[in-house]
Parts: sequence; C-alpha cells; structure tokens
Amino acid sequence: MGIVELIRIKKILEKYQGKPLVLGEDDCSLMVAEIFEPDVYNTLHGRYTSVRGASRVLNTEYGVSCVKSFFERDLSYRRIDYNFKQSGDIIINDIDICIWLGDMVFGVDENQTFNVFPIPSSNDPSDLIIFRKE
Repeated sequence: MGIVELIRIKKILEKYQGKPLVLGEDDCSLMVAEIFEPDVYNTLHGRYTSVRGASRVLNTEYGVSCVKSFFERDLSYRRIDYNFKQSGDIIINDIDICIWLGDMVFGVDENQTFNVFPIPSSNDPSDLIIFRKE
C-alpha cells in the first residue's frame, strides 16, 4: 500500500477517533467500507441499527451475510497470513473489524469507542482473518 493511500486512510480514521459505536451510523463495517468501498458505505449508511439488521442489508444488497463473506467473494481482496500483515490491512475477529496500524489496530475498543489499541494478547493469531485490498 502506497503512502498516498495510507494518508487517505489516516484521514478517515481521524474522523472516527473517539466516537462511540453506533450501529448503522458509526461502526466498524462502515469505517472499512468508507475506506475501501465508498459506494458500499453510501448504500449501507443509516440502513440498520443492529448486527442482524446489518446482515439483512448486506444480504439484500450484496448477497452476503457478513463483511467477511463480502471480502471473500470480492476478487480485489486477498487473504493475508498473519505474519505478512501490514499497515492498512483489514483485521476480522468474529464480528470485530479493525485496521492494522503497525503494532496497533484501529477499531472499537472495550469502551465501545473508536480508538487505537493493541490486539489483546488473549487473541490467538490463527483466530484473526486478514484481508488486503489489491
């Protein structure tokens, strides 16, 4: 990923910094969509208020039930081994989605607020699914 792309990502992450999680308005799926798929962001934003609702909208609009399935189906995303992750990669752990930033990630923290934090040491790297936009 080039420096221009990383600067663009940083600007979008700054918009989310410190905001509380609000499903359908400011959530991890929308953050990642705003960064990598602006048309998807525009389609999803404001159309759900629950995880079930997000799944319903994703299924209706894109034929998938979760963001992970969206990335697996879209050929412009490649799954990356944990040992080869780099800044700007998308990290998925269950329903949590973060952006990798070197030795930290950006996403929703334990206080339900967007922030930078380390991946909890309790996470087994094999539980993390990592995608990179080609």
